[in-house]
Amino acid sequence: ADGREALAGDGQARAALPEAGQRLRLATRQRSRVETFSTPFLYSAFALFGPDYETSYQLYRALSLMAMCISILLLGRTAGLHLRWSLLLLAFVLFLYQPLDSEVRVANVNAIQLLMLAAGISMLSIGDAPRLDVASGALFAITAAFKPNLLLIVPLLLIGKWLTGDRGSARRIAAGALLGAGSAMVVSGLVFGSWRCWAQWRIAATELATTILPRSAGNVAPLLSLVQRSGPLVSALSAAFLTALAAGALALGRRTGIDEHRKGQLVVGVGALIYLMTAGLVWLHYILLALPSAIALLGKGRFRVMSATRGLTHVAAVRSATLLALSALAIDPWSIATRLSRAAVAPVAVTSGLLILFLLSLGELARGARMEQR
Repeated sequence: ADGREALAGDGQARAALPEAGQRLRLATRQRSRVETFSTPFLYSAFALFGPDYETSYQLYRALSLMAMCISILLLGRTAGLHLRWSLLLLAFVLFLYQPLDSEVRVANVNAIQLLMLAAGISMLSIGDAPRLDVASGALFAITAAFKPNLLLIVPLLLIGKWLTGDRGSARRIAAGALLGAGSAMVVSGLVFGSWRCWAQWRIAATELATTILPRSAGNVAPLLSLVQRSGPLVSALSAAFLTALAAGALALGRRTGIDEHRKGQLVVGVGALIYLMTAGLVWLHYILLALPSAIALLGKGRFRVMSATRGLTHVAAVRSATLLALSALAIDPWSIATRLSRAAVAPVAVTSGLLILFLLSLGELARGARMEQR
């Protein structure tokens, strides 16, 4: 706590200098302490930026928007979306998706996380490349070290690979994950000049887990009411339950599952959705992490069904439901339709959109192999 106040004091001293920018002055008025709840590795990454606040801020916003654009194009390519549909989706996200508006407004890290996920998914989509299994495992572990809300992705990938009998790939991903996690810890220790930083972060993370903010603060967590009544244990139990459902879906589709390109993206997306659906604190900008699942569900995929008509009907139904979920997560379409404020609509819309994406993703993972849709 003393360190957080000292950091805020340092910011206030910088803001008092004649050359200080208006943005830094506004920031120091809003914060009496700097809430250092993020991981040492995240702060190590931000050490790459220079000491000039205004320059670093503008550079970071530009990098975040660039990461957002690249992520959607990469995810669309992996999912089999035609470039024109990926560009249309990108336009929708840039202009109408309220989670991105929130991300830009508060300069958070979700666009950077999304780029990490998109890069890892792209590596998984390249067949017969053992080294890329290791690289993807390392990248997903580094992503979790950057921010642990995506910690479930590697376990779910390992479960999926193991159930389909691809034990070699599972071992390589696991080895890569150990390598990535170890690298993140070493880098953090070097930047901080101490190996105690992770132990100190664990204490801070425990403190954050017990902090429950209300709807009025902008918390759109689907389980907020239950967490407020019963504590953070509800989040852990709910995450375990949804993880078990995901493992069950992977088990059902293990023998004749969907093509590996789309499957990897769906599994990664489900890992992100489980966090969004069970955490006690979910800001609106976190919902950017629902995009991997949505784009995978909109993708072409491979279908093998008894009737081509049934296959096309299934595809149309999945895509229509996915677009409905995206409209809910965008908030504004439903706010305008119901003539209610964003704050009133957001919790219900976010919960509905995430639930639809989660159920659709599980359904696709559980279905048998399909014939390529024409």
